[in-house]
Amino acid sequence: MDVSYLLALQGLREALGPVVEEMFVILSSGLLVVAFAIALLIYWLVDKRQGTYLLFSYSAGSVINQTIKNTFCVYRPWIRDARITPSASAMASATDYSFPSGHTQTAVSVFGGLAWLQRHERRGVAVAGVIACVVVAFSRNYLGVHTPQDVLVAALVGNRRAVGGRPHARLG
Repeated sequence: MDVSYLLALQGLREALGPVVEEMFVILSSGLLVVAFAIALLIYWLVDKRQGTYLLFSYSAGSVINQTIKNTFCVYRPWIRDARITPSASAMASATDYSFPSGHTQTAVSVFGGLAWLQRHERRGVAVAGVIACVVVAFSRNYLGVHTPQDVLVAALVGNRRAVGGRPHARLG
């Protein structure tokens, strides 16, 4: 099923052309740079507790994500099935194992964490955070560098609440 889905997205990617493909590459990778910068800015300029939460979520998620990658050693979709042709631009950031997606984990750790923290005070920020998570996860499938399972597990890893964290727990 995952290969069929990726092949359907590949057909869509080929039909829509390189402009849309590059847009997804920029969104996918660009949001990661923005994510870390946002976490740092929140720490320095807005609220140290929230910033600490986001930075810890990012760090813990990254360690867990890399541990899973090195434990399961799941190859990229194009290695598992030669019919899948990923975006050449996206392959530059697809350098290690596929499962789980580091891009998705980072997006969910930071943007999802921000959405969780702001869900009551700033609903617009919360909605934007959720949209960023969905865009990054979908982009990794659209670009052919991850399977749906890769992004789903990465979203679970990135969700600190799923691995036992609490945003208002005592920090220190």
